[in-house]
Amino acid sequence: MTLLKELQRIMDMPDPVEEANKKLTKCYMIVNGEIKYVSSYMHDKDAVKWYDRTSDRTTALLVKTLDVFLPESGIYKCADTYIQVVKKPLRQWQRSMSESFYTVQDLLTGSSRMDTLVLTKVLQGKKVDVWVSSEANIYYKNSRIGFIKDENTLICENKHFKQELLDWSRNV
Repeated sequence: MTLLKELQRIMDMPDPVEEANKKLTKCYMIVNGEIKYVSSYMHDKDAVKWYDRTSDRTTALLVKTLDVFLPESGIYKCADTYIQVVKKPLRQWQRSMSESFYTVQDLLTGSSRMDTLVLTKVLQGKKVDVWVSSEANIYYKNSRIGFIKDENTLICENKHFKQELLDWSRNV
């Protein structure tokens, strides 16, 4: 019973079934190394039911490994974009990521759609402090600190962030 063992480990309880059904459903989890939206557990089949928004279907998936997905708030550099993850300041009774206490936003497109494709980018991405908008503005977290004038020139508009800009330019 891999599912039961994984839930016991996550919940730190000898019999986690009832609590898992309350706290670990209708949320995003890492199932077999991939982000899935877990809608329910099939304890008798050692599987989870997960909802796929792209096909609008619920599918059963046999569990080999299971873990929570709780990314830190911040900006993540992903393959082709920057994604901002914000944890809402609500009382947290769930133990994994859900739309009720997290928001995500693609900082280049403005999209705030939360789905497995976006969250997989966050899982694989690297958390960063400095990022560049599509208009070539340079930001430190959410504060604009400068811009890219041309391919060889960065302009710092906030002297307090000059060192951050220098450090970022050396690593790009």
